Amino acid sequence: MKLQASEIEAFKTMFLDPDTHRQALENSESRPELQQLAGTITATVEQAFPGYSLEQLIYAEVLDLSDSIEQLPAEIGYFKRLTELHVSDNQLSELPPEIEKLHNLTEFYATNNQLRRLPPRIGALHSLEYLHLADNQLDQLPETLGALQRLEELSLENNRLTGLPDGIGDLKDLARLYLQNNRFKALPGTIGGLEGLEILHAYGNALTRLPEAMANLQRLSVLYLSDNQFDRFPDVITELNCLEELDMENNQ
Repeated sequence: MKLQASEIEAFKTMFLDPDTHRQALENSESRPELQQLAGTITATVEQAFPGYSLEQLIYAEVLDLSDSIEQLPAEIGYFKRLTELHVSDNQLSELPPEIEKLHNLTEFYATNNQLRRLPPRIGALHSLEYLHLADNQLDQLPETLGALQRLEELSLENNRLTGLPDGIGDLKDLARLYLQNNRFKALPGTIGGLEGLEILHAYGNALTRLPEAMANLQRLSVLYLSDNQFDRFPDVITELNCLEELDMENNQ
């Protein structure tokens, strides 16, 4: 009996879901066409995720694909128990939109790839606390980044960024922000909304001024601004009462 496209997709969803995987296996026992489909899915997924069995992938909470893949397969969206995902040191040029389904993900590391854009709905990863995207080719960020309300650490150094989305100021739990070695000429005033920010690295850009709203960063203790284009000392820095470390070397 030939399976319809809708049946294939329904079985695949059930088969790769950790909550229904066992039931899908039981359902396939009496249907040879489903057994064959299960074998095909298993072989395809295991080939796409080298070093892992299907069972490991389905129930994994931590998945390390660093230096091992050429692209991140769309099937990643099925592995909803993931809390930590590593895809650093590959040559990834994009991330599949299905990544937005990983609602339990708290840590995502994708440094040293070739990423130019992030999925528009990356803000759907509401549990995310650590997002590392250093050493890519990002030149802009989606507005939905501001929806990552639990984010504590955001690493964006060594990209091609010239600006930040306005929603950056909504990241009230953000404590560490790394923007060094990009192409910023200015930081948005909305950065003043980062009330929990403790560390800001913005050296190696083309900054000439700081927004007055930075006076709101009353937890900021480390501020690195070397190798920019400041021609005078920004007055707003004098209002940062918790500042302990300041580096402004190699400015004008």
